[in-house]
Amino acid sequence: MQMCIKSALSSRWSTESLGRAQYHLATLYEEVGETKNAAEAKSLREKGEKVLEEFKPNSPAAIRESGDNMMIFDDMQSTFWGRYTGRKLLKFMQERMKAEREQHA
Repeated sequence: MQMCIKSALSSRWSTESLGRAQYHLATLYEEVGETKNAAEAKSLREKGEKVLEEFKPNSPAAIRESGDNMMIFDDMQSTFWGRYTGRKLLKFMQERMKAEREQHA
């Protein structure tokens, strides 16, 4: 998972995919009691939560209200990356991807 995140930082991973990976790795560290990586886990969680806060308002209310952050991250994964996304979130992500492409051009 660490290798995926390092690779994603220098690649064209979508913002929501990177945030999901960071949040998930932080959760894994915490669940196994990995104390030597506590600072990294905290940093990864904060980065993931920042992405979550940006994208969450565009997720369906039923998903948001679940309170399950991993479910919300799963929902926000783009169809371009092999997952289903609701229409409202998809429009937001398309606009975001267009802006990111223009920024990297």
